[in-house]
Amino acid sequence: MSPIVDGIAQKYPSQIDVIRVNARDDTGLEAFRQSGLSGHPGYLILVPEGDIWQVVYRAAGIVDSAELERQVNAVLQAD
Repeated sequence: MSPIVDGIAQKYPSQIDVIRVNARDDTGLEAFRQSGLSGHPGYLILVPEGDIWQVVYRAAGIVDSAELERQVNAVLQAD
């Protein structure tokens, strides 16, 4: 899934930040658990709402690149 995520990051370099977390280390595993994801790889799209980050998209497993980009575009258009 890295090529898909990398492609989206390159397409929107000034509009989004892509953060990768490795669920195999302690910090990543805790973040994975707290996010409520049920599979790997996992994807979250978060938007700031005041002092917190709100999850607006959550998916686990193989995600189609077009679907992931649709979700990113929906968030960007909502701004």
